[in-house]
Amino acid sequence: MNKDILQGNFKILKGKLKEKWGKLTDEEITRTDGKRDQLFGLLQSKYGLTKDKAQTELNDLLHRFENDQFSQHWNEISGKIQEKFNTLSKEDISRIKGKRDEFLKILQEKYHVNKDQAAERLQGFIETLRLPEQPRQTAQKASAAGHKK
Repeated sequence: MNKDILQGNFKILKGKLKEKWGKLTDEEITRTDGKRDQLFGLLQSKYGLTKDKAQTELNDLLHRFENDQFSQHWNEISGKIQEKFNTLSKEDISRIKGKRDEFLKILQEKYHVNKDQAAERLQGFIETLRLPEQPRQTAQKASAAGHKK
């Protein structure tokens, strides 16, 4: 998850951004072209947020959005997981049950990788599925995603 541009179904993501930050217009969001740094700047200028606060808030929204998308496509994903990640048992897969964060934990355990490496493996897998509405996080590491306070 080290891309510079948020991709996937940007229309849905735009809706989530406007839902959370009502002062943002469609035009302003579209102008960012999904670039994280520009979205951070937009939040800073419109809401007077610090850079860290803007990053934390946006990362939290993206994290929740990715989890929602993962859950929505669980039936499509689950059938292909064991094919791709052959070291995962049926018990591991049942433990995941559409929860992206749980999948990341299991990948870390089974493949002895850190959270960022697990996230990259998972994202690569999801990209091969060509599922609709699947955003990609950007250069900001998934581990930087803050939890809403």
